[in-house]
Amino acid sequence: MLKYIAVLLLGVSSNAFADVSDWDKTSKNLWYGYLALNVVDAVQTMDFIHCRKHFPEECGNMYETNKTIGRYPSRGEIVAIKVAGLWATQVVLDSPSLSNKQRVITLSILNALYIDNVVNNHELGLRFRFRF
Repeated sequence: MLKYIAVLLLGVSSNAFADVSDWDKTSKNLWYGYLALNVVDAVQTMDFIHCRKHFPEECGNMYETNKTIGRYPSRGEIVAIKVAGLWATQVVLDSPSLSNKQRVITLSILNALYIDNVVNNHELGLRFRFRF
């Protein structure tokens, strides 16, 4: 189930929002990295939801620290907030007033923040595997 949500989130967000055709190669690569990190973060959060539901003795004391989605979000809330967040980010990044250099700096900062988030989730034991 999680792999389908991850594929859906990545597919919808990468093609429906961002018209990156006029972005430079660095910006495009950073954008796709940002999308991938968002998918990993979403799947890790869904793993947390699954763990709390099915293994309360191991995960009962864990909770989400992102104040935007609350301590105990649902899967639907995760997907909705991720899609909305990706859309809002793309609107800002695709603004005509933003130069390529500013876009690269912004995406670099966003990616650094998400890398830290994903690594922190991983250290908490939130991991996933893709099985096809």
